[in-house]
Amino acid sequence: KSVAGGAYTVSTAAAATIRSTIRRLRELAEA
Repeated sequence: KSVAGGAYTVSTAAAATIRSTIRRLRELAEA
């Protein structure tokens, strides 16, 4: 349970980072 939870947390953090990165790239592209 702890392993799955840890993996889920890491995946969520990675997804959030990727989203923020894509968001910046979109803003730069539009600007």
